[in-house]
Amino acid sequence: NTYDERSHTGMLEDIVSSINDDILLDILSRLDHNDLDEIATVSEKMNLLSVTSRPRAVKLPAYKLMLNQTSDLEFDFVLQLAEHPNDKFALKMTEYHMNGLFKKYDLAGRVKNYDYDDDGESGRPMKSRLSEAVTARAAQLLIRFDFEGCRFDKIFIDRHFLAYIEKVMSTPSFTSFHLCDGVFDEDFGRRGIERLQKMLLSTKPSRLRLLFQSEVWSFIDEPFLINFANAVPLADLTIFDRENVSQLRPTIKFAQALSTIKTMELPRIIVDTKWILPQIVKRLSLKTKGMWWIGVTGEINQSEIDVLLDQESDLRSFSDPEAPQGYGIAIAESHKVFFSDQADRDHSSLRILFAQFYDSSTDLDSE
Repeated sequence: NTYDERSHTGMLEDIVSSINDDILLDILSRLDHNDLDEIATVSEKMNLLSVTSRPRAVKLPAYKLMLNQTSDLEFDFVLQLAEHPNDKFALKMTEYHMNGLFKKYDLAGRVKNYDYDDDGESGRPMKSRLSEAVTARAAQLLIRFDFEGCRFDKIFIDRHFLAYIEKVMSTPSFTSFHLCDGVFDEDFGRRGIERLQKMLLSTKPSRLRLLFQSEVWSFIDEPFLINFANAVPLADLTIFDRENVSQLRPTIKFAQALSTIKTMELPRIIVDTKWILPQIVKRLSLKTKGMWWIGVTGEINQSEIDVLLDQESDLRSFSDPEAPQGYGIAIAESHKVFFSDQADRDHSSLRILFAQFYDSSTDLDSE
């Protein structure tokens, strides 16, 4: 639904609600006091039962929770109810006006379009501790909604906010975690990072996105990537450092884990070109769709492709007339990978390898 449609619906619900109240008041005013006493008693019992049953009540499904910290007492909040970007509502919350958050939350006064750029820069992270009162009341969200994923922008992460993240990730259908430009409390330091890593390995979200202004490796290291890839088969993994480029000298364990990742975006992490090509072949052998995007040390050449083909009897090469600079490899005539390398637009000395995995029945352009 568009914003106007949702707003119109909200106003209609207000009108209908008012009519219902008038009708109910008219009916009750025709009763005597004994009847009203009985109704009041039943109402009190129903209210008590409603409160008692809330911890076991069925939660509403929600696609994604997004929080963007703007001060120590305030953050922007977006609850995306479905995967379609227009089906969501947003409001600004502080510790002072969280009461009644969920009363008629879909009415016009609480609905607005909120454009969240999934890949755009969000600015520098906050360096002020978020009031515990804010996260305590924001925890009410977890009582009512079962989130599939979350995104946290510019969050100052200390002990109590990490505890809140853990609660969000504990919802039964949780599959996606996105941290953009977060900063850890210096007093919390490495222990906080390790705790979040353990939470991710325990929860096993199939999609993990970590976008930082700089020093992404202060949060992510090779052992974590290995453990995550082994814990989450066919994961969707994005790690992006906007300012720094890091060279990785992978171990054998890392190579084995890497080949299981379905979709991977590591454009600021550089690996040796000759090393990555055999990993592409291993990934192709999974015969599943996906995409890899990673920094490499140099250009690909045909002789390196020929070496791969000589080592595997069920491989064959193919070309794409519309992409003459790329290389294609098919396995057992059923699945293909097409890959190429190009200069990075932000770092002229860096080359990016792009590889797309697809089945033979699918047109590459439609992927």
